[in-house]
Amino acid sequence: MKIKDFFYADKIPFRIILFVTLVLCFYNLYHMRHAAVLVRISFLLTTVCAIALSLCAAIPWYGLQHKGLGIELHFYRLWVPTIYSFLVLNILFAFGIASVTLNFCLLIVYAAFLATNIVLLKLHFKDKDKTPPCHWAKHR
Repeated sequence: MKIKDFFYADKIPFRIILFVTLVLCFYNLYHMRHAAVLVRISFLLTTVCAIALSLCAAIPWYGLQHKGLGIELHFYRLWVPTIYSFLVLNILFAFGIASVTLNFCLLIVYAAFLATNIVLLKLHFKDKDKTPPCHWAKHR
């Protein structure tokens, strides 16, 4: 196992980290009943944004024939920093370090990522051209 395997979403180490992040997230959501309301709301919003970004990366927008091209490449590259930053947040919450400031900082970053994704998806659905993604950028 190489260190670069931790930065590719299709490799096993990243999938393990994704699983650990999800387990920690559910653990934190379950044990957050006694936290302050602002902490719970900010963590829930951050969780929703992280899940939305993960869903954008997991859906094959061009079908399986052109997997990993066009906007899928952008979503794929955003997935790794999203999961790692969300893992750090979940680890801090699991150890009882509930930081509303960190939550809102991540929420602002995730909101910027989501806004970019929404614009790209809007343009993707508006585009009626049947040319495959990255057709003009391919080397011949």
